[in-house]
Amino acid sequence: MGTSGSFKGKKGDALLPNDFLSEDNNNEEKDLDRPNWTTAKTSMSKYLSSGGNIGSSKKVVSNYIGATGGTKAFSSRQGISSSGSNFFHLLSSITKDGFTTTIASLGDQFKNKTTVESISLLVNYIVENSISKDDIAIRSATANTLEEMSVLLSDKNSLTEIEAKYLLQYFIRELIWQVMLVDYGHSFEKKGSNIEEAIKVEKEIKEYIQACVEVGFNSYQYDYFTEDSFNKILNSCLEIMEE
Repeated sequence: MGTSGSFKGKKGDALLPNDFLSEDNNNEEKDLDRPNWTTAKTSMSKYLSSGGNIGSSKKVVSNYIGATGGTKAFSSRQGISSSGSNFFHLLSSITKDGFTTTIASLGDQFKNKTTVESISLLVNYIVENSISKDDIAIRSATANTLEEMSVLLSDKNSLTEIEAKYLLQYFIRELIWQVMLVDYGHSFEKKGSNIEEAIKVEKEIKEYIQACVEVGFNSYQYDYFTEDSFNKILNSCLEIMEE
């Protein structure tokens, strides 16, 4: 695929892992059983350029998670854990105490705001920073999920447990996809010139991620809203994708 300036961040702050643009030669410490970025980029490029006919969404996602360093490396990326915990805590409060009470407890910036206005402000509550590429991806995932929450709330003041679980799954799916999209932005830019095919491929990948997330959630037999539940559930979902 070559190299491109679109892979770079600010000076001294590369957007992608150190080995993203490197070849496989002379790297004795590399885990030979784990896909590297060359493998991951190639599988995504072929899948995109063929309109989903070469390769599979399962392979693309598996190669990507492996190339990031695996489940633990992905889930420990800066901002993911804190934002996920903030979002889980928010949903827990809305489900148990209602939207009005929850918003009132978050500070004066929510005072006299409509539901729609409050939901838009919640992005800043959940995502504390907007510095790195991961922050951008997390913010996009959060905004998309909060928009979905707005639809579910409509004129209600609380969420049911079923709705909260749905939003938790929606958030994790969006989180994984948005981080992938930022990392693979150049691939979509270069190989996804056919808009209809790019949309089709995106849909297939997101559906596969969603299926893995559902399995991960169903295998989790504990309270979804404990302090460390987000990391445990995310890891469970990622482990399925890494297989």
